[in-house]
Amino acid sequence: MLCAISIRSVFCLVLQLMLTLSILLVNSTQALAQNPERIGWFVADLRGSISPSGQNPALATSKGFDPATMPATTLGGEAGVHVYVYRWRVITFGIGASVHTSLADRQAQNTDLDPNGPTLRKRFTVVAPQLSFNFGGRDGWSYLSGGLGSSNLSLLRLDSDKPNNQKRKTTAAVLGGS
Repeated sequence: MLCAISIRSVFCLVLQLMLTLSILLVNSTQALAQNPERIGWFVADLRGSISPSGQNPALATSKGFDPATMPATTLGGEAGVHVYVYRWRVITFGIGASVHTSLADRQAQNTDLDPNGPTLRKRFTVVAPQLSFNFGGRDGWSYLSGGLGSSNLSLLRLDSDKPNNQKRKTTAAVLGGS
């Protein structure tokens, strides 16, 4: 899940995560019947995405567009790389980064207020360095990762030569899986 939140909120989230991890590690014992092969030293990940992003009235009106003419669903992808730098008991710590981008175009429709209006492009991009906590072995593991990066949500006319002047925002990237 990617969302824009304050640095203080992220700091509190990281503290809560570290407290939870320390409680889990203090109370954990490895099963005697299992001896899982350790996680490798790195991982690369590639994913596709379909994002129902809706019509954002604030973004549309700031650019002079009708919110109903914005593309509602974006298609995209994400690539990430993590290097596992330290292993301690049942946890492996990693550092890495991910890049996500998605976009959609929407041509004017006959039902729009201006049926001859421009084709609009909505693009969302996030670049986020991350710290990961990994539990398990080579044949299957669970992870929690998070970091602070920057994101850009832009809306522009495809027939315009104007540059996209959207500002980048600080964004928290929090991921988990197994």
